[in-house]
Amino acid sequence: MDGSTVESRIWENGNNCVSVKELKVINGGHDWPGSFGNMDINASQEIWKFVSKFDVNGLIDCGAVETSLLEFKPIRVYPNPTTSIINIENHTGEHQLIKIFNIHGAELHSEVLTDINNTISLKQYEQQILFIKMMNKVYKIILI
Repeated sequence: MDGSTVESRIWENGNNCVSVKELKVINGGHDWPGSFGNMDINASQEIWKFVSKFDVNGLIDCGAVETSLLEFKPIRVYPNPTTSIINIENHTGEHQLIKIFNIHGAELHSEVLTDINNTISLKQYEQQILFIKMMNKVYKIILI
């Protein structure tokens, strides 16, 4: 027994099929796991398991199957950060009251969205963090 162990953590379901896997050798010193020192994993095999999932175009098999699993979002707010406008897509099928606040809680703008695609000008405001409240949710927008 080599006296070291491997701790594994995985973060999955990121945008565009992104995931991160961390393999941390505890009490392993500075060596290449699997060749000497820590023998719980083979670092060369672990690296191959990762890179073999990609080709020159990115992640292989990141397509329709994963896309169909994405959660439908009834409200989309973009771009973020923004310089002058904010687009709000309202796919709820209902008119939505939105309110825009600054970081101090002062209401800067209020309107009812009646369309699916809406654009709100933010040109009159200086660079700051804004909050858009809609449907009991708050969206943070950075105005640059």
